[in-house]
Amino acid sequence: MFPRLIGAIGLFTVFATAPSAQAEPVAMRASLGLTQIHMVTASVGWAISGRTAPVVFRTTDGGVNWTDVLPHGVPAQRSLSAAFTGAASARVAIGSTSGTRIYRTEDGGVHWSSTRIQAAGQSLPFDLEFSDRLHGWLMVGLGAAAGSTPYDLFRTVDAGAHWTKVAYDTPRQRSAGAIPGCDCTRAITFRNASAGWATGAPFATPQFTWLYNTGNGGRTWQQRALAVIHGYAIAETLPPVFVGNGAGYLPVSLSSGLQKAAVDVYSTEDGGRHWNPNRLLSLPSGGTLSYSFSGRHAWVAKGSDVFRSLNGGKTWQRLDPAGWVGG
Repeated sequence: MFPRLIGAIGLFTVFATAPSAQAEPVAMRASLGLTQIHMVTASVGWAISGRTAPVVFRTTDGGVNWTDVLPHGVPAQRSLSAAFTGAASARVAIGSTSGTRIYRTEDGGVHWSSTRIQAAGQSLPFDLEFSDRLHGWLMVGLGAAAGSTPYDLFRTVDAGAHWTKVAYDTPRQRSAGAIPGCDCTRAITFRNASAGWATGAPFATPQFTWLYNTGNGGRTWQQRALAVIHGYAIAETLPPVFVGNGAGYLPVSLSSGLQKAAVDVYSTEDGGRHWNPNRLLSLPSGGTLSYSFSGRHAWVAKGSDVFRSLNGGKTWQRLDPAGWVGG
């Protein structure tokens, strides 16, 4: 079922940290600078702060109060990527000048254990992704090189206790079938333990869509072609969302500087083997694109504009935000 292992298995140091201090919860306010919120239930959820030194928060009261749950001893200057796999379960990759560690908790951040990633040189976590509680992937950047961005891709099958390098592209060598190590990949997304996608934007080559697919857990990748939409300088593929029975959606953000912007939500009915474009939706330039899917229903938001589709992106309706309440 699994192909031959590519690359060596690193040596790992595992230790248990002291329980994180029971920090006083802080009320939600703009100064927290939250960049990501993941609610697991109506009451319990996680969030990441976008500060210079990123922080992981947890709430148990629906987001009214948030507690910093990172353990003591985490480097002050750090980069961070996180995956939240349950109400009390989280995996956090933290990189610093000394390398990258994966921290994991199963009790809401009261206790943490840690595993050191053995990457090829100084490493910073780029993207951490779990398809379920056991199977996860971590892409770490190895610093910029001439015309490329070297990386290592690691995989775990035991909830993050141990990690194996499955693909890499470094200045010295590249594993067979690896994603090219350019500054193009923005995210990796896995539908299950085997099938995954790499999305992003090749800014040096307009009218070219960046989409790679793996069927063996990230060891080898194949480029997937999308129908090109002309008239835009940049086409950025965004992480796909699957809604069951092989159905899924792949948003593609289109832009031409500050002149115009749009999104096309491609759809699949065969698990991502084929992607079909839908109706192009014009959006305001600038800002962050957000989206959500549930069955045939889709929502896209950018700035103050919110759109809804009831047929998988074939037609769109602008929503009136008059009834929305902000704090």
